[in-house]
Amino acid sequence: MSVVCLADARLLLPHTLRSAAGQPFRKVPRLLALVASISLAPSGDAFAQLKDPEGRMGAALHRDVLEAVGAQLGPRAVLLLQQVGVAAHSCAWGRWLTVSITGAQSRA
Repeated sequence: MSVVCLADARLLLPHTLRSAAGQPFRKVPRLLALVASISLAPSGDAFAQLKDPEGRMGAALHRDVLEAVGAQLGPRAVLLLQQVGVAAHSCAWGRWLTVSITGAQSRA
């Protein structure tokens, strides 16, 4: 069994949802987040509400992500996102993540 202290975890995963929100139109190298809720769209895509210890953020999930991880993706699933894009538009949603199959690994 290995124990990782918080300082070591920050070196491995330095980005949080709050820091990602401060980087619109950029890619975040690595981000770990919990799926708080998920809504499926008729198009086959989904919109999820992600959370971590520092906040919440919406995420648009491409249909390929849903096909790849299947039933594993739902509330309380943990996502390790790599090279995830942050979009920011002037609308009610504010900033959100755009997740494609190349940027997601699910851990149920």
